[in-house]
Amino acid sequence: MPDVKLADLKFTVVKELGRGAGSVVKLIKEVDTGRRFALKSVERRSEEDEIYLNQLEHEFEVLRRLDHQAIIKGYDLRIRKSWMKTVGADLLMEYADGVMFDEYAEALREPVAGKSPKEVAFKRIRRLVILFANLAAALSHMHRRGISHGDLKPGNVVITVDKKLKLIDFGTAWIAGEDKNRVQGTPEYMAPEQAGERVVNPATDLYNFGATMYKILVGEPFNISMPHPDYPTMYRSKTTPRQADPMIPRELNDLVMACLAHKPRERPESAHQVQLALVALAETMGVTPGG
Repeated sequence: MPDVKLADLKFTVVKELGRGAGSVVKLIKEVDTGRRFALKSVERRSEEDEIYLNQLEHEFEVLRRLDHQAIIKGYDLRIRKSWMKTVGADLLMEYADGVMFDEYAEALREPVAGKSPKEVAFKRIRRLVILFANLAAALSHMHRRGISHGDLKPGNVVITVDKKLKLIDFGTAWIAGEDKNRVQGTPEYMAPEQAGERVVNPATDLYNFGATMYKILVGEPFNISMPHPDYPTMYRSKTTPRQADPMIPRELNDLVMACLAHKPRERPESAHQVQLALVALAETMGVTPGG
């Protein structure tokens, strides 16, 4: 981790990377070294903005507890004050230069000169299995440290320009022991109990992971729509990955569907178990994933 504090950092803003609820993320560059970082900022204009400040502080606390090559790093948090009042906050993070997971996966479908469609499909699936294994390793690391992501989806996974996977956006992550009193997550990837019981834990992360793998493999979400949060029944796709694409190995199909089991107790026991299954599958396909 770079020994850098925002108070000492002289930087220029390169561009805006994105906006979320109450926050904006910018790409910045250190003047002296050229090092690039992501800077997530929140402004406190009224009491309603307090929730976003708390969320940013929480995200930094989560990132401080994690140290994994497939997880974005958090470096520093600065609370800005004016006349003794908090007016905003900035979170300095590692910059992951790349594209979202689903965009990367779709690009792998493109025809390749000199390769048959079957060869392209096999190579694509093999590459995805490696990335799935790396993502499962990141989840396993988080869960061992008592943290659940809570909103795992393709839009929170970056594939960098050097083809590394980075899990991002820990603003809604849950630290074991914390209270959970509101629905959090993205409907297309949310576990039934996240909506019905307002739960976030390793089992819901596994469902989110299964829904992410499904979307990447099939191109469509598994959760077609979400009814009222008070009703835990969800409208789910009846098409398995292998039915959508016969090139998908049966072992991968079965693992995805196991993660998507409606009842938490019917899902795999842990992210580590899922990681081992994916590593074993990758090895049968001729590669050994890192992470």
